[in-house]
Amino acid sequence: MSHDPLPDKTNPANNTSATPPKKRRRWLWVLGILMGLGFVSLLICCGVGAYLAQNYGHFMFEPHRQQMNQMADMQEAVGTIETLTINFSETGKEGSRNKDFMILDGVSEKGDFQVSMKLNNTNEIEKLFLVKPDGSRQPIDINKRVSSSTAVPAIRADESSTPNSTETSDEPASLDSTERELRKLEVELDLN
Repeated sequence: MSHDPLPDKTNPANNTSATPPKKRRRWLWVLGILMGLGFVSLLICCGVGAYLAQNYGHFMFEPHRQQMNQMADMQEAVGTIETLTINFSETGKEGSRNKDFMILDGVSEKGDFQVSMKLNNTNEIEKLFLVKPDGSRQPIDINKRVSSSTAVPAIRADESSTPNSTETSDEPASLDSTERELRKLEVELDLN
């Protein structure tokens, strides 16, 4: 009588029930880590960019601020505009309702305000609405301009009382607040 030898469980060649060793998938880990780092980098870059644009990007809207300061309806509603910055959260909400519009937060001599603005392909204001506190929109006529004598008051005589005043008779009677401040500093420092 012949006996079949019992399978040796210590020898993997003889063990038919053993599972094959797991293959390592390092490339999946490397790919996952690279994608995760890319996503985190994207979030950081976009977040920093949005923060800088919202808090320090008022210079981007300087041409629009100057245009709005010349609009009669804006002068009547908010007065002279000092700064304009983009409001990203409100712009996102506005974009779902009114495509191509952005919300700008402004500071003027009469206080804080918001406008909804649409730009054309040449980066000029196409449509403009004043956003009231209750959320309603007041249309602004972008073609109705203020006269040059009522737009922004010029430097008063008591502000530039030094003999080396930079104002001459051929200068415009109306200057924006930044230009007035620069002229006042020139007079004080005598930078002629």
